[in-house]
Amino acid sequence: MLPPSRVLADDLGVSRDMVQRCYRHLKSLGWIESHGTRGTFVAEITDPPAATSMRAVDKNRLSSYARRFAEAAIAPPAAASEPVVFSAVPKPFLPTRRWTGAIQRAADHISNRDAFYDQDVLGRSELRASIAAFLNRSRGIPCLPDEVATFNISFSALALICRMFLEPGDVIAMEEPGFGGVREVASYLRLEVLPVELDAEGFSVDAMLRSGKTIKAVYVTANHHEPSGTTMSLNRRKQLLMWAQRNGALIIEDDYDALFQYGSTANAPPTLKSMDVQDNVIYLSSFWQVLYPLTTLCYAVLPAPFVEILQHAKLRTAGLTENTSQLALSEMLDDGYLLKHVRKLEREFGGRRRQLIYELKRNFSSQISLPSRTCGLTLMAQFHDYSDAALLNAATRAKLPMVSTDVLYSDEQRRPAGEWSIYFAGLEEQTISRTIGVFAGVLKTQVT
Repeated sequence: MLPPSRVLADDLGVSRDMVQRCYRHLKSLGWIESHGTRGTFVAEITDPPAATSMRAVDKNRLSSYARRFAEAAIAPPAAASEPVVFSAVPKPFLPTRRWTGAIQRAADHISNRDAFYDQDVLGRSELRASIAAFLNRSRGIPCLPDEVATFNISFSALALICRMFLEPGDVIAMEEPGFGGVREVASYLRLEVLPVELDAEGFSVDAMLRSGKTIKAVYVTANHHEPSGTTMSLNRRKQLLMWAQRNGALIIEDDYDALFQYGSTANAPPTLKSMDVQDNVIYLSSFWQVLYPLTTLCYAVLPAPFVEILQHAKLRTAGLTENTSQLALSEMLDDGYLLKHVRKLEREFGGRRRQLIYELKRNFSSQISLPSRTCGLTLMAQFHDYSDAALLNAATRAKLPMVSTDVLYSDEQRRPAGEWSIYFAGLEEQTISRTIGVFAGVLKTQVT
């Protein structure tokens, strides 16, 4: 039973009218019930009605695009612990307090200065200038702010770029294995995807040419291929650029893993974009690795002749980029905070990576193959003589964040047996030895 309105008003130090209005509102929501002179009571909570089965979808009302999803009948994953985002830093390493402050200052900046401005569809001038300076300084890309375009998410950027340069039925080549988002964009735009194998020097131009297809665009992660960590050699980059020039083709260079560098970078080859003098390369990147889920902002650097066309196309498709996040990101780039934060994380995760490699080699010896390079926050490992079911069970019991690489292949059957990605950023250095010990022990028990 709730206290009378007069009593509650006295207790709270508010007017009786305020309490009565609150009671009326709660009653309208069905949360309380009034029983005359008996008083006011919290409504009895009953079990919700049983969920009814969803009516069948009339597929005739759907487009061919939507019909593919209806026919897929994808079941949602079972609820478990909080999901691991393998390409982003763990939540404790997010610069949340710094980001929140930057967002607040950005909001104040807008309200005090230009609440009624006409926003540039390619992004805030402040952020575009900050990104251009960052790329000049850290990636050797001599771009101007006017050549930078910002997007809310990478899918929008990739989809719009493909729509600008490719027609339905055109062929886009990509690494095999490679980022599944490219295949999603290709499906959306009805493009044909040509998976191209990698060798020790990265994306194989010769293998692409052997396909005999007319390739209109190539999508590559030249620096730190996922999941192997392979870096495309300088000679291979020159070969790819020459091919693009001869064929009037487009290269989409996704530098998604540009932030974390383990070991010396003195001999690292330049980006394809910095080598391009024929306007054949579009550069994509973001700060997703260190700022997700605080922001998903990404950006593209286009050859100058195409910028105005992109501006018109973006206005009609991807639209404007979220505003306050742009100003917050610009602040964190300009004052050097973001790069200092990345270098700090790089030292932390570098120790975890080294410890993980040591323990894997110590426990598995010849039963594991590890690449010479590591991409981002994951380590690719190929286990020998163990089934995927056994590996998954052992990883679950050891609480080792590990996922199969099958989603990175155009056909799961092309994935080498025993190939997995381990999220070393999600492991604490002092517990890695115990975790891998439990993992190896469970596997050996299952085998014996």
